[in-house]
Amino acid sequence: RIERLWVTLQSRLPVEFAKRGITTVSEANRFLETEYRELFNQRFAVEPEAESIFVSAAKDLNLDSILCVKHTRKTDAAGTFSFKNRCFQILDEGFPIINARREITVLINPRFGIRVEYGGRIYNTIRYLKPQNKNANTEVPQKVSKTVEPHLQLRHSSDEWKAIWWMEDYNLSLKFLYELFFEKQQSAS
Repeated sequence: RIERLWVTLQSRLPVEFAKRGITTVSEANRFLETEYRELFNQRFAVEPEAESIFVSAAKDLNLDSILCVKHTRKTDAAGTFSFKNRCFQILDEGFPIINARREITVLINPRFGIRVEYGGRIYNTIRYLKPQNKNANTEVPQKVSKTVEPHLQLRHSSDEWKAIWWMEDYNLSLKFLYELFFEKQQSAS
């Protein structure tokens, strides 16, 4: 529809300018503001329909679960799944646990992060570090050197916090989001 408007304006305006002897931009702007709008509306205006055709979304419709990136995965025996070389655990939060080797839909949205849809329900997830395979590495993992007393001493980003809390580097998090939303969508691994 807008293209029709531009074609109409582009074909009519030069004729209207010539009929009125308009040669400068300021004269053309004055003509458009004072006379032409009324002439155009008299010729082409259409009365709007009285009723709105807007239909509001259903109250129980979750748009965030619709307007997101979706990928299909299968769960393993521990109730986890892998996505982009990272492992995530599905939080049951009172819902039945998802059995092993079930096909799930991974929902990714900047507003809520990564969630899982299965059986008509949406589950939250957390990043999960799988334990090392017993046969894979014989090295003893580094243990926390010091225990932390009650939360009064524990401050976010302090050395004590870093000793007990796993956190992904900020740049790795940004890289992960960039791969999800900005790189060309290839077959997800």
